[in-house]
Amino acid sequence: MAEVIFYEKAGCAGNARPKALLLASGHQLVVRDLREQFWKPADAPRGRP
Repeated sequence: MAEVIFYEKAGCAGNARPKALLLASGHQLVVRDLREQFWKPADAPRGRP
């Protein structure tokens, strides 16, 4: 399947379910700490419209 870059807050319990679903679907995860990522305004993920 796909390689997914998964940004998380390390230690957050809310990450477990989405990560488990992605892994169960056959995806490979590249896990990165959201708080350690440098974001420029143009690069920042956008919320729902």
